[in-house]
Amino acid sequence: MIKLVKYSLIISFVVVTAFFSSVVNADARCDHRERAALNAAARSVRTEFEVVYKTEKSKGYAPDTMDLMEVEITRAVLRISVYNISNEIYVTQYNRDTKKHKFIYNSDTKNGVYSFYAKDLDELVTYEYVVFSNHPNCGGERLRTYTFVQPRANPFSMLGICQGVDIPECEPFITRDVNYNDLDLNKVVHEHQERNKPPVQEDEEPKGLFAWIIKNIFYVLGGTVLIGAAVFGIVYFVRKRSEL
Repeated sequence: MIKLVKYSLIISFVVVTAFFSSVVNADARCDHRERAALNAAARSVRTEFEVVYKTEKSKGYAPDTMDLMEVEITRAVLRISVYNISNEIYVTQYNRDTKKHKFIYNSDTKNGVYSFYAKDLDELVTYEYVVFSNHPNCGGERLRTYTFVQPRANPFSMLGICQGVDIPECEPFITRDVNYNDLDLNKVVHEHQERNKPPVQEDEEPKGLFAWIIKNIFYVLGGTVLIGAAVFGIVYFVRKRSEL
C-alpha cells in the first residue's frame, strides 16, 4: 500500500512537471520578435468603404406607349473592405446592431482583402473588429481592437442642387445622421459656391506709348485742340496778309 502511494505521488509529480514545462516552453517560443511582428501586422489591418456604381437591368413601362421594356438602371452601392489579413492573424467582425459575429481568416480573403456589400443603407451601422494572433507559437492572443462606422445613404445627394457640388452634405454616403433640411442645404451650397467663385480678372493695363496716351488723354486732347487752333490762326493770318 505504501509503495502504491509512493508510485502514485511520483507519477503525479512527473505529470505536473511535464505540464508546467510544456507551458513554459510554449510561452518561451512566443518571443518578443514574433510578438512585435504580430503587433505590426495587427496595426496594418484597416476597414474602409468605397462607393461603387452598378448597372442593373430592370423592366418597366414606356411613358408614351406603356409598352413593357427593359431598361438599365445605375445605382450607387457600398463596398466595405478589410485590408491586410495575413496568415499570422485572423479578425472577428461584430455587428453591434444585429449582434452577429463573423470570423475572417486569410483563406476568406483575396490577396489579404475581405470585401462585402452593405445591405442596410438607411441607418449607420457600427462594426467592432478584434485582431487575434494565428501564429502557432502565439496563437489566440488578442492584439488589437477598433471600430468602423458604415455610412448611410444620403437622401439629399440626388437633388439637383447637389449635382456637381463637392461638399460633405452632398456626398452619396455620409457617416453621420442627417440633421438638416432643404433650406439648410441651400444655404450651405450657396456659401460653398460663393467661397469657390472664380476671381474676376481685371483687364490688363496698356503699356508703352499707348498707355501714356490713355493715362493723359485729357491733356493730349487739349494740346491737340490748342495746336489745331494755332495752326488755323496762322494759316488764316497768312492768307489775309497775302490778300492785301
